[in-house]
Amino acid sequence: MLARLLHIANSSPLDKERFYAMKSRILHRFASKDGTDLQELPGKPCWSCDGTGIFTHIYSGDEDECHKCYGDGWFKRPCYVTLQRWRMGRFVFHEPIDRCWGRPPVGLKQTKTIKGYVEHRRYSYRQVRWATLLLALCFDWPLASLTWNDIYRCWWIVRMTTRRCIDCKRRLWSTRRWKCRACEFLAARAEKMRFDEIPF
Repeated sequence: MLARLLHIANSSPLDKERFYAMKSRILHRFASKDGTDLQELPGKPCWSCDGTGIFTHIYSGDEDECHKCYGDGWFKRPCYVTLQRWRMGRFVFHEPIDRCWGRPPVGLKQTKTIKGYVEHRRYSYRQVRWATLLLALCFDWPLASLTWNDIYRCWWIVRMTTRRCIDCKRRLWSTRRWKCRACEFLAARAEKMRFDEIPF
């Protein structure tokens, strides 16, 4: 159950820094090591100079060092990340160990090379938030309070936008009332007329 909750919550964490710290504590305590993987992240060339490192001015045609990449030609350099693979139940989790730019590390015993980012299974917003809340209640109280506030805000908005009057089915923009103002007025007037009637 713990592995499934962690798998669901890991697909789209709310507060990444706090969640990954909690995830690391859980993995070191309950999971077993299962080797290492190498993640290869492709670089992104600079758009200002088209990866050349030289910026050409539009009007004058003068060439200058690119002010965005400082002559490097990369907006984001290619990167290689060493990932520790953890196994918990039937799920596999990754934790970054080391990062190097330019060329892959030498002498690393890895079983698999992952091109790009690790893909996660998609879960609904509600499933992710509830799984995060259940984990955080056991391992990280401040994260639990953040997650609960997020769940309550989402629940309040949905409740306010979907509530309808029990008499005429008009949409109510309130979380406290069950009848619209027109139905409340008609009910109050009918009650008043009933008491104003002469009994004979």
